[in-house]
Amino acid sequence: MRYAALILSLAIGCLWTGCQGTRAPEETFRASEFQLHAGRAEAALSALLSERVDYPEDAALLFQIARAQQATATVLSVPGSQGEALRQLDKAHETFARVDEMEPEGLGPAARFNSATVLFQRDGFLTAADRYEDRVQNLQRAVDLLTDLVADEPDFEEAQRNLDYGRYRLSMLRQNPPRAEEEEEEGESEPPPANSAVDAATTQIPQATAEVIDGSTVILRLPGRGEEAP
Repeated sequence: MRYAALILSLAIGCLWTGCQGTRAPEETFRASEFQLHAGRAEAALSALLSERVDYPEDAALLFQIARAQQATATVLSVPGSQGEALRQLDKAHETFARVDEMEPEGLGPAARFNSATVLFQRDGFLTAADRYEDRVQNLQRAVDLLTDLVADEPDFEEAQRNLDYGRYRLSMLRQNPPRAEEEEEEGESEPPPANSAVDAATTQIPQATAEVIDGSTVILRLPGRGEEAP
């Protein structure tokens, strides 16, 4: 399924220099950015998580960790790894939410926007797994996030476009719930009870008769000879 573009151009200066408090080294951001662009999301994530031990409250570092978690989920979007991909997306969503709560200058709206982006990405995995109710709840969360973001940042055009898209997807989803299994037609004949076909046994041989023994065995009696044939 194809989704609308959900890309936000970040202020690299804020990422590399930090936005508040104790800041992680600039080299950390440069190296992680290089690894993400090179497709080495897991390596970037590992290095960033190690750096967080020394800079637990660096909003820019947390933002970059969330980006790496999201990118790792993309790498894992192969058969057999969807469960781990969803877990990474959940982590990314939580990390972006943490950044938003910190209200860092320049990164708060971006964090909320990317939180909604992660939820749209989750929808793809939930769709593949036929998890309808989870999809409804997931898309509603994305719409709620973007609604709040647009209210706070009315000039954020990308957020407004994604909000419109999210509302459309949610509306279409609710209008097309999974079809319940069709009920059996009324009046459909029940299967015959045991031995009923035997009980009604007949024969088309002229003047021959069919006799049922013990409700299960059919004996044919041929005329004039008294012979029996099963």
